[in-house]
Amino acid sequence: MRAGCLLIDLDNTLFDHRHSLRRGLAALRAEYPELFGGMKPRQLEEAHERALAAVYRRGMRAGAPAADLASARTQLFLELLEIEAKGAAPVELAGRYERAYLSERRASAGAERLLRGARQSGLPIAIVSDGRREVQREKAAAIGVLPLVDHLVTSEDAGAAKPDRRIFELAAGNCGVPLELAVMIGDDLERDVRGALACGAGAIHFDPAESGRGAVEAPAVVDLAAALPLLGLTP
Repeated sequence: MRAGCLLIDLDNTLFDHRHSLRRGLAALRAEYPELFGGMKPRQLEEAHERALAAVYRRGMRAGAPAADLASARTQLFLELLEIEAKGAAPVELAGRYERAYLSERRASAGAERLLRGARQSGLPIAIVSDGRREVQREKAAAIGVLPLVDHLVTSEDAGAAKPDRRIFELAAGNCGVPLELAVMIGDDLERDVRGALACGAGAIHFDPAESGRGAVEAPAVVDLAAALPLLGLTP
């Protein structure tokens, strides 16, 4: 596929969220063995991601402060695991998790090569991410990808979250390219891949876990740099 611009997701695509998640949960298991020591990492990951998704959706609509969201997320995380945190308040657990999570942030495999290759070819690049602009901007800067993109478009900017057409249109418009000539790369099949395809854009599924659940309509890559030839660019 030939791309007029590159639209790319941040969380779980450019940003290796799962790596930071695992470091944060490992810190909780090490510091609070009486609460989490007997639980399998996969069990903790699944409960945390369920809590994160539920609280994030509610919080974004209500405009709640980040600290309140972190505490609410941790409370729901404990409830899903059926844990009664005696002597450890949710805000304390949330703080310990956040410190480890933030200290371990990194870009996903191939992210820098993809962005540098696209820039060298003159391809405009926009991050397209659900979330608050200031939060997502800080995150992109922390993992080193912000200087490598031309635009950052969030659901806060667009007034709509993926897979709504408006956020894709805003990002492509900022790049000066019709949406039909854009290609979106992301990990989420519904919001990123099928959302872009429904708008007439191209799409590539980032699937580092090789889940095999990719969209038949779009190619999949396990390393972001592998998307370069799919975009018609030299690796």
